[in-house]
Formats: sequence, C-alpha cells, structure tokens
Amino acid sequence: MIASFGTALLLPMFDTPSEFEDETNRWFDYDHVPERLSCPGILSCERFVLQDIEPFGWNPAYRWTKYVNFYDLESTEVLTSPAYRAQRDMYKGRGSAWRQECEARTATAGRPSPSRVIRSAWNEMPGMVESRTSGVSQPNPRTLLLTFWDAADENPRVDIAAWLDEQYMSELACLPGIRSCQRYERDFHATGERADDARFSARFLDVVELSSPEVATSPPYRQWTGSLDGEGRVLSAHRRIIAMGVYLQRPSPWIASI
Repeated sequence: MIASFGTALLLPMFDTPSEFEDETNRWFDYDHVPERLSCPGILSCERFVLQDIEPFGWNPAYRWTKYVNFYDLESTEVLTSPAYRAQRDMYKGRGSAWRQECEARTATAGRPSPSRVIRSAWNEMPGMVESRTSGVSQPNPRTLLLTFWDAADENPRVDIAAWLDEQYMSELACLPGIRSCQRYERDFHATGERADDARFSARFLDVVELSSPEVATSPPYRQWTGSLDGEGRVLSAHRRIIAMGVYLQRPSPWIASI
C-alpha cells in the first residue's frame, strides 16, 4: 500500500545557514521530532529537502524553503491541546538546551536569522480523485511535488477548486510516475496565523507524490501541462502560485517500517 499523508497536517518550513545545517538536522532528528511524536494526536513525521529540479511552469519566484517537515495529526485541534501547548512552552518557549546552544552559536557567528520560517496547519479537501493508490509498494525516499497557491478572489477560487478536482487531478493521476494526489486547505486558526500575513499567503496546497524527482521534468508531464484546454488555461491563469518545488524525503532514525 502506498503511504500517503493524513487528513490534517502541521508543516514547519524553514531555511538555515549552510554551516549550521548538519547540526540543525541532528537537532530535529534526535531532539525535536521525537519530542513532538510523544505528544498525543501527533501520529508521524516525515522530513523533506528541496531538490534542484525545475518542474514545468516553475520560475525562480516560486522557490520555497529548503526544508519542509510533514507532521500527520489526528486533527488540527491537536495544536491547541494542553499537551501540545505544554511541549511548545517548555523552557519558556525557547526550546531545549540543545536548541538554545545552536541559536547562541549562530548569533555569535554573526549570522542572520533564517529568512523564511513558517508554521502552517492544513486540512485535507475531499476531491473527485481517490488520493491513495494501492497495489504498488515502493521503498523510501518519497518524492513530493508541492504547490502552494491562492486565487485573486472568491469566485475564481471556487471554480479553480472544482476544475482541479474534476479534470486536472484526474488527468494528472494517469500520467506515468504519478503515484498519488492530495489537496489541502490551510487552517489559519489552528496556529494563530492571519489570513492576510504577507510572509506567506497561500490558502491551498497540492501534494503530488512522484516515483522519482525526474518525473516533474519528464516529456509526458511537460506535454500534458502545456496542453490544457481553453477552460483550463483560463482557470490556470487565475491560480496564483505562491511557491512550488520538488522535495525528497530525508532519512531519519525514528522512521521504522513494520
């Protein structure tokens, strides 16, 4: 059975100075993520890193953070639970001693804070296409094509969502190398975000699992993406892409296959 993400997600997305990447990744793998996984309602975590692959339709303005963590939640209400708040507020909200040491070394080195650090919560949207594909198993690492987007106003947003469910995703799921498709809507309330936050205004997330990173630049994918019909071209033009990227799953010591 192909693994897919659940109905609710927490996505911390971040960059970090290159000289501190190894230490930051060790902190996530051996400190922060195991701590979060001990919180009731947080079911699993997978960590992904951006690849130097430009899917068809990509431009440099769409480049997003290098790292994205996917936390599967029972529901986004977990993020307002007493257990989660207790973890979040430990050490007066400054994080563990290890994290504080890392931040102190970064400050001593005179490096600026990461330019993009976003925590967002998402709920899966029901769609016309079954997102979980069965019958084929594939070992890690998983590959994801992530597209964060919004529309200019409410009416095109509704039309675009219907088009994505009824046509776009159905056709996409038939392409070679496409393993699953899931669509999510952002839950601003769960993380106390504002819908008008200028740092990151995406309201929707499309998660497409690929059999390999190269699928996003393959001839079938490029040909299909460039051959939308008249309605598709019109609606696609109203789909304001905020960020897009191909991400590869990182190996982690706390991921086990049963």
